[in-house]
Amino acid sequence: MEPISETLTSPSSSLPTLPFDLISEILYRLPVKLLLQLQCVCKSWKSLISDPNFAKKHLRKSTPRHHLMIKQTKFSFPNSLKKKYGTPSGVCSYDGILCFVASKGSFVLWNPSI
Repeated sequence: MEPISETLTSPSSSLPTLPFDLISEILYRLPVKLLLQLQCVCKSWKSLISDPNFAKKHLRKSTPRHHLMIKQTKFSFPNSLKKKYGTPSGVCSYDGILCFVASKGSFVLWNPSI
């Protein structure tokens, strides 16, 4: 049986390593708090994480991209709503609930399904 110190200092097989480009791509996607901790892993990671170019690329990759789609549809409001609120404008919707600005400047929420 080998002494423990020899086993720890001379490993029988080396660990596989990832290319540095792949490591940096992974690091770009991690949260900042974790990156601050990972600076302690090795000098090359500390150098990469503290590089201003890394910070710029990390910000670009971590900033959510919002996609906006606008669709215009002809819509007829019931006469009962027109009589009560006037001709509506500024219509928007969320989960089937419509929000519009009434002619008197007030906001109105309307669920057309009820």
